[in-house]
Amino acid sequence: LRNVQARENQRAAKNRETLLQGIKQAISDGNLSLNERTQLHAFALKTGINEQEVESLIKQESSALLKQVVE
Repeated sequence: LRNVQARENQRAAKNRETLLQGIKQAISDGNLSLNERTQLHAFALKTGINEQEVESLIKQESSALLKQVVE
């Protein structure tokens, strides 16, 4: 049971990292298209990540990109 839980935790962490990389790539040009947003949400839905977390990550990464550009 512990091994199963550990694998699920690893899979969830990998899915979140994949989502985060997708968000970074999608906003790297300074624009997040509707199609890109839809794809990110579809991946999140498929992997069990809720919409609020996706939106939070998008906001977080957008702010980080803006800060990097300003600096």
